[in-house]
Amino acid sequence: MLNAFGQILCVDRNSASVGIIMSNAHSCSLSGDGDIISYWVYDVFVGNELITQIPQNFMERMSSDENEKNTK
Repeated sequence: MLNAFGQILCVDRNSASVGIIMSNAHSCSLSGDGDIISYWVYDVFVGNELITQIPQNFMERMSSDENEKNTK
């Protein structure tokens, strides 16, 4: 699920916030002022739009608890 900042990347006025990860993680890096910042990115299909290189920290993990004792 995209967090609020990740939803800004949906340029097609897409109201969906849940996507399907379409690629393995890719390592990206930025350099500036002698510092190098590395982070993981994914290609994610959200609604009707493929968004490439979404940083991992723009996404929130969704999980389903299929434990039969969980009534929520």
